[in-house]
Amino acid sequence: MGRTADAAGAPWLLSCDDMTGVRVTTELDEIDLDLVHRWLSEEAYWALGRSRELVERAVRASLNIGALDADGILVGYARVVTDAATFAWVCDVFVTPSARGCRCRIPNG
Repeated sequence: MGRTADAAGAPWLLSCDDMTGVRVTTELDEIDLDLVHRWLSEEAYWALGRSRELVERAVRASLNIGALDADGILVGYARVVTDAATFAWVCDVFVTPSARGCRCRIPNG
């Protein structure tokens, strides 16, 4: 289910005011699940204390989106629950404090 490029094969690179080289991936092997678990279970008010097993079960049943900095370090995460046809629910969104406020966006064109 993971992809790291658009339909034309171009990587999903974001334009950010305060960071360079931020890349979006849906490849689960590029998303550090230990880090995601720590973020959610220790820093996200809605998921405090969530077990590693529960995080992994939720991840495996969802579309996962990671934002990686130029060094390949995960700086953001979101989980999408979808029927893959008409509905998607975005949840467990977390951006590391160092990447917050960088105004990342998909560049035009």
